[in-house]
Amino acid sequence: EDKEHSIADTVRVELDAHMADCGLKLVRFNVEEAKVLDQELAKEMAKQTLVVATATAQQATIEQKAAVAQANAELAAMERRVKQEQDNRIKISAAQADLDAAKIEAEATLIAAEAKQKAAQMEGEQYQRYPELLQLHIAQLQMASLQSS
Repeated sequence: EDKEHSIADTVRVELDAHMADCGLKLVRFNVEEAKVLDQELAKEMAKQTLVVATATAQQATIEQKAAVAQANAELAAMERRVKQEQDNRIKISAAQADLDAAKIEAEATLIAAEAKQKAAQMEGEQYQRYPELLQLHIAQLQMASLQSS
């Protein structure tokens, strides 16, 4: 109804302006529902209205289906992105765990080497302090060598 009033108002304003150009004044302007006297024409207009309404409904349905398809595609893309991010995090965590294990193993090897070096150093100090121990150790090695031959 607001649309009819706005159309009628627009027509009234324009008609009033044209009539004023001709020196006439528009006093009254009414818009009423048009009645079609020819029944065949009325039927054709009704058919045309039905065709337009059907086409509009079909177009709206197509647009809704397209919107749903797009939303589904976006959802699927988001799911793939989330899965990829999860896979990446898992791979990064596994790589970090491998790196940490390698660091711990390297530290353990270094500690073992340092301990072996310290033990050899302490043994050398003992032999320097007590040369008799060195002589004993040499004798034990010679005896073991003779026994194995």
